[in-house]
Amino acid sequence: MASFTSNDGTWRLLIESLEREQAPWSRWRSCFLTLCAERRWNEAIQLVQAMSLRWPEAAAVLEAALGVTLASERVDAAGTVLARVERLGVALPPVWQGLVRFAQDDYRGAQQLFEESARSVSPQTSPVVALLTRFGLGRVLLERSDIEPQLAQQAAAWYADAIWMYGEASPGDWWRSYGYALAAAGKWVLATQVFSWRLARECERIDPDDADSSGAVYAQPHVETLLGLWACLRALHGSSKASPDRDACSRDADAVARELLREAFVLYPQDRRVRNAISLEQREWANRYLETERLNRLDGVTRKAQARSEYILGRWEERRGDWIAAETHYGTSVQYWADMAPARLALAHSLLRRKELRQAMEQVDYVRIQGSRMLSSQLDAYLRALSAVIIQEEAAPGASTGASAVSKASEQALRLLQGTEPQQLPPEALAVYAELVDHQDPDFALRLYTLLTKHWKDPMIWNNIAALNARRSRYEDAHAALQQAFRLLTSDQDLSMGCWMPGPSFLRDSPSHLTFAYNLGRLLESMGDVTRAEEIYRYVHEQFPSYGDATLRLGVLAEQYAKDSSVAETYYRQAVPNPRAVTALAFLAQARGQVEEAQQWFEYFIRRKKLHKSLDTQYEARSYCDMITAAYYITLARATARHHQHRRHKFLVAAGNLLLGVLERSRDNVAAMLLLGVYFRELNLLTEAEEALSAVVQLGPVACCRAVHCRVCASESHRSAPVTRSISADLVT
Repeated sequence: MASFTSNDGTWRLLIESLEREQAPWSRWRSCFLTLCAERRWNEAIQLVQAMSLRWPEAAAVLEAALGVTLASERVDAAGTVLARVERLGVALPPVWQGLVRFAQDDYRGAQQLFEESARSVSPQTSPVVALLTRFGLGRVLLERSDIEPQLAQQAAAWYADAIWMYGEASPGDWWRSYGYALAAAGKWVLATQVFSWRLARECERIDPDDADSSGAVYAQPHVETLLGLWACLRALHGSSKASPDRDACSRDADAVARELLREAFVLYPQDRRVRNAISLEQREWANRYLETERLNRLDGVTRKAQARSEYILGRWEERRGDWIAAETHYGTSVQYWADMAPARLALAHSLLRRKELRQAMEQVDYVRIQGSRMLSSQLDAYLRALSAVIIQEEAAPGASTGASAVSKASEQALRLLQGTEPQQLPPEALAVYAELVDHQDPDFALRLYTLLTKHWKDPMIWNNIAALNARRSRYEDAHAALQQAFRLLTSDQDLSMGCWMPGPSFLRDSPSHLTFAYNLGRLLESMGDVTRAEEIYRYVHEQFPSYGDATLRLGVLAEQYAKDSSVAETYYRQAVPNPRAVTALAFLAQARGQVEEAQQWFEYFIRRKKLHKSLDTQYEARSYCDMITAAYYITLARATARHHQHRRHKFLVAAGNLLLGVLERSRDNVAAMLLLGVYFRELNLLTEAEEALSAVVQLGPVACCRAVHCRVCASESHRSAPVTRSISADLVT
């Protein structure tokens, strides 16, 4: 969709001058129409909102017209403007309500409102409203005629009535829609006459609405006029390669149709409708050639042409969003030409969307066995991307596969994706790739997630962008990304998180909304707004007590900021069996000098395999478990009598080996460095202990902040439910 920007700031002065002079309605409306004619949509929106303060009902009509215009122009702000029209609650006339409903794709509701307007308005009393009503009925019936063909004749009648009222100067879109309605109703001769007359007018450059945006004076017909006349000629006189004994009229029509299609391709080479028409011509040519010639030596060439045509049709249906029709065309293309790699890969992609993993892998394997070295770089990247996504889907966590199989599948998928250009990958592969490199290369993962936002308008992707920025201490960027996620969740493009709080309805809409609310609290906590973060945690805890992560954070805040260990212990016990809560209780008991209780909590964590499994899908889960085990060994060493030096030394050696492995995997692990300092103090190596603490200080203020509450926050992460693919939703590591 197009976006709008404003390069002229004088509109603010214009509004101030109009308000200061108390200008009449006619002057405000004139300024509004001027801005719309100049396509300065941002200023028009601001102006109509200022008008609504003095003339709410009249401004609501203009705002509805502006929203409908923005929707037809595919401007991003159309949804926001239309939503604001409904939110204002001004009683609009039925015809404008119908236009708003039509812009929101509610065709049945729009038709009912247009019919109500047609019953209550007469052309003599309200000619403009009557004209808009007839146009609206024709438009909505024409849209519905795709599914209900019997409505096409009614649409043509309403368009004819509207054009009769307006005259020959009716907008070009009305004439073209009238022609298509006649063609859909089977009145090909009348449709041909309409499109022929329209083409003559456009070539003469009479209609200003068809003028080129650059102000050029040359005549350029509209693409829908060319294709409409081409379709009518083909329907009346047959295909371009019919029998040679046709009459002269059919041959002339064939020549005109080919010239129309050639002109359309020259003027609009990127238009998918033109390319689809060309593919139809190729397929019809191939079919006619087979029927008349039937030459065996040309059979292979013809079948390849049919395969390409079917593949182009499939791509066109895919862009329209009809995956079922696209998959049918891809399958037909493969039947015509078994070695057509693009069609097989597109078919595999369609099967992957339907979770038919085995069949999708069969198509990919066929192309790979056929010889992937002969593929272009783009197709080779597509092949590797589909293979990686299928491998990840087959080894999804939670299935019968174990952790080792999941890890092996992730490594294999990463090897397939490495070296490919991200721009050449489908969105599913981008999601998998970003998940795999999420912690290995955050910069590259951020680039992949940014590319993914161009394909999917998914709030979870923006949540992941916020997570990566927060992990790198870019809290302002993380706040902006999380705000975009909440805008998508609430469908409010003007939402600002400056003082916004998640309400009960928001939390109950979806389980994933709890994750977004929790992550907002974690981000505010990292930015220093502890009070507001605690309010969010407490609100989530009161509404959903079973959501243990918010309960755990309340315990952390109570321990570290309020210095109330008894309240913190209460929250930690409520969050059990959350592994973070279990280890927090162990460290809390250790800080109180309750060695036996700390030992029990450590053993509870180590011996419960379910707690380990809850960390299997988290990054650095192995490091976290190793640190907890090392802390347990240090606790055992403290509890061992001094005269049992051999046993005590054995525990400390085991703890040191575990901490060494953690630091080899992650050298900036603050919790491991602090625990290493404790380890050195137990060995009476005070100098080394001081060096470990100095290393923590050198990591910066963020590390020092983590050091205060490292017992719970170290390696903490939070993930949410998968979206198409399992996408990481960590906010703060």
